[in-house]
Amino acid sequence: MICQRVFWVGRPFCIVIAFKMQYLIKAIIIMLKAGMKNKAVFLCILLIMVLLCCKTNIESGRDMHGLKSDDWATQFDFDGDGHKDTIRYFFSGGAHCCYTIAVELTGHNRVYNFPFEMDGGYMFGLDLSQPHHFNIKDYDNDGLPEIFMEINTYNGEKFPLPADWTKEYGIRSNYIIIEYKNNEITVRDIPEDSAVE
Repeated sequence: MICQRVFWVGRPFCIVIAFKMQYLIKAIIIMLKAGMKNKAVFLCILLIMVLLCCKTNIESGRDMHGLKSDDWATQFDFDGDGHKDTIRYFFSGGAHCCYTIAVELTGHNRVYNFPFEMDGGYMFGLDLSQPHHFNIKDYDNDGLPEIFMEINTYNGEKFPLPADWTKEYGIRSNYIIIEYKNNEITVRDIPEDSAVE
């Protein structure tokens, strides 16, 4: 339980710890040399606990809900044909940028690739842990799930949409819904004041 609490408190630092271990060790040495023994010991203990918790969660390949990191991507039937479809996601790299998705409809043997970029910040790859950025559920109660995306943002800041997105998809908002209607995948935008979770 303590490990779990420390993991969630220390969760934002897990990636930093994984890639910047040498800087943390240097910080501990500097604290010790500067006579900040108590702070250095606390940092060491916290570092060890966070590393142990990160290691456990990363090795298990599970997200904060206990799901395997990609389980959600094959749990939805977007076109209502009785077969689960697949969402594929791609990450460009960096702390916050960017994910794009593709939807593969199994019944149609077709893949829809979307250019819309979503902000990163997911510990184990894109998942459903941040429904205000990305979520899948039946928003319009038509019996089929829709994909909600907050697009073209970076670290919470919204940017204007590229002109080609507006031209091709008719969207003007940073909030969109991707859905299956009339035998096609369609995209529509949602005004900011009615963005969904």
